[in-house]
Amino acid sequence: MKKAWIFPLTAILLLSVSSINAQNTAEFGIKGGVTLSNFGGDKIKDLDSKNANLGFIGGITLDLPIASNFYLFTGVEYVIKGAKYESKSGSASASLKLTPTYLQMPLHLGVKLPITDNTKVVLGVGPYFAYGIGGKVKGEGTAGGITYGDKTDFFGDNSFAKRFDVGAGINAGLEFGKLSFSLGYDLGFLNILNKNSDNLNNQFNDSSPSLRNQSAYLTVGVRF
Repeated sequence: MKKAWIFPLTAILLLSVSSINAQNTAEFGIKGGVTLSNFGGDKIKDLDSKNANLGFIGGITLDLPIASNFYLFTGVEYVIKGAKYESKSGSASASLKLTPTYLQMPLHLGVKLPITDNTKVVLGVGPYFAYGIGGKVKGEGTAGGITYGDKTDFFGDNSFAKRFDVGAGINAGLEFGKLSFSLGYDLGFLNILNKNSDNLNNQFNDSSPSLRNQSAYLTVGVRF
């Protein structure tokens, strides 16, 4: 929580920079698409597999020119991440689904390489900052003497995970006039598991468990 001030401060600085730029140089837009997310880290006890979770990404984009063909790609995104833990043994089965949602700000440096007068290849790489705003931990079934069937908040005072996350991402895409398509991948650097929480922590295999966000995404956008 102590690091959470970085996210709004960065947003204020970026808005200040964009307001200084001439209106014709900055390119605003919107985008939406799907995510395929998972966690790097340990498995839950008695749940055999960890599978990717299908989610949503959408938000406002801002392309700030730095030099000829070079840009700072940023904006604010609403992202659903997470993973699914499952176990099956005969007729018995259990599952645990984690679906954290974030407000996320990428800060990617990249290029737009013209292919034709109306088509560009877009490449970008750089850090992201994210702040958890919601999400649930939902279980079903029984495995290894543990009964799953409740919903609990992913974030909170005594919650499963810490809200702040930071990582790095890479993306590649195409622009056709005002329309854009992008494929990317984000890798979280921080262990977001709240080790001070007594909520589900004792259910991990490792005595020092960790969860790190991993998320691929595919988006379609329109620039104005």
